[in-house]
Amino acid sequence: IKVWQQVALRGAAGAKFSTEVRQAYNHTCLFTGMRLPKTPATGSSGVDAAHILPWAEYNLNAISNGLCLSKLCHWAFDAGILQLTYDTPTSSYGIALSAAALAAESAGLLKLAGLKDIQGVVSTSLLPKDSVNWPSPSFLKVYNEALNL
Repeated sequence: IKVWQQVALRGAAGAKFSTEVRQAYNHTCLFTGMRLPKTPATGSSGVDAAHILPWAEYNLNAISNGLCLSKLCHWAFDAGILQLTYDTPTSSYGIALSAAALAAESAGLLKLAGLKDIQGVVSTSLLPKDSVNWPSPSFLKVYNEALNL
């Protein structure tokens, strides 16, 4: 029953989180800048609301714990291939391929040419208009430290 209750609670909260994150980012992938809303032609949205800190562990559905990402970027972020960092001195976000992803590419396991193209500083125009909803630097730090263990 407890597992069912967690799923049921996440259902409404998860749907709200997803809607709020996609709206805050105007249905635009933070990493690529592609705007991919649901349209009559597509039938579904091309972007997801990705959690920075996993919901299953942190139960945190704040917009500042979310990123609006294309489906490919969502997978790459969750898999630890793409990392989002925050640089405190410049107050800027950056996208980079992880060391593990680069090692996998060197071993011939991955081809990352398209993802290499999106590395660099994130334009503030891709962030939510309200800076309170920007990705939390502390959440990113915890996430990236967990990836680099």
